[in-house]
Amino acid sequence: YSKWEHETKPVPNAHVSEIARVLSIQELYVEQLLKERVSLSYPTLESKYVEESFSDLVARGIPERKIFDIIDSIYDEYPSAVIESPDDGSNDYGDAEKWNRLLVHYPQLFRMISERNSENYVAYWMVLSITDELYDRTVAGENINKECDYMDTHGFFVPRDHNIYIVDMFTRKNYLDRIPLNRVIRDGFFSLVQEMAEHGHFIKRIVTHAAEVRSEKLCNDLRLEPVCNHKYHRRYRSETDKTLIPAKIYAVDLSKGDLSILAHQSDPMLINRYMEHFGIVKPS
Repeated sequence: YSKWEHETKPVPNAHVSEIARVLSIQELYVEQLLKERVSLSYPTLESKYVEESFSDLVARGIPERKIFDIIDSIYDEYPSAVIESPDDGSNDYGDAEKWNRLLVHYPQLFRMISERNSENYVAYWMVLSITDELYDRTVAGENINKECDYMDTHGFFVPRDHNIYIVDMFTRKNYLDRIPLNRVIRDGFFSLVQEMAEHGHFIKRIVTHAAEVRSEKLCNDLRLEPVCNHKYHRRYRSETDKTLIPAKIYAVDLSKGDLSILAHQSDPMLINRYMEHFGIVKPS
C-alpha cells in the first residue's frame, strides 16, 4: 500500500485486489483510501484539537448550563433562514430546552471539539437514533424537529440496528479555514460508528437535512444522497445571496449495500463487519 498512497496515477485493478487480499479488507475500502491518498495510520483528529462527549465535559466539572451556552454561541453564528409567517409552526426547529434534555439523556451521541489545553470550543455535532416512523417522515421532507422527543428515539441498552438522524454539525466560522469542518465531523462520527459496532449496534440508515451550504458539502463528502427538498425549511443560497431556497434532505441506506460512506473511516475491518451483519454479498 505504501508504494501507492502518494502516487498520483491510477492504481491498476490487479494491485487494488492484491492490497485488499494481503490486508484482508474490502477492495472498496482500498479504492477509497487510494483515491484520497490517505495513509492507513493517519490520525482520527488533528493533534492540536480534542474531541469530547457530553459525559466527558461534565466529568471534567463543566456545568451543563455552560455546555448549553457554548452550543448556543456556535449555533448562533449560523442564523436560520425562516420562511415568512409559518402559521402552523411547520418551520419550527423545536424548543431549545427539549434538545438540551435529549442531549443529557443521550450524552454519548454528542461531541464537542476544542483546542487542546484550552477552553476554546470551536465545533460540535449531535446525532440521535430515531424510530422507523420518524425516519420515514424525515426522508419525505417533513419537519420532525418540533415534536421529536424521547418516545421517537432509541437507546443503546440492547444491540439493534439504528436509524441515525444527524441533528447538528457546526464549526465556528472563524475556524472553518483552520479546521476542515468535514474532517472533524467525519472522524468523530466514525469513532462513534466503530464504538457502536463493537457493542452490536449497527447503523441501518442515516438521514439529515442541510440547512446551510457547507452542510450540503459535508453530506456530499459523506456520500449521502439528496432525496428531496424539505417541505418547510429554507436556507440562504449563500452567505452573500440571501435568496431563500429549500433545504435538502440527504440520506443513505447501508442495509441495502451502499457502504461507500464507511470507506472514510480508519478501521479496515468495519466494512467487513457491516457486510456480514446485513448479509451483503460482494459483487463478483
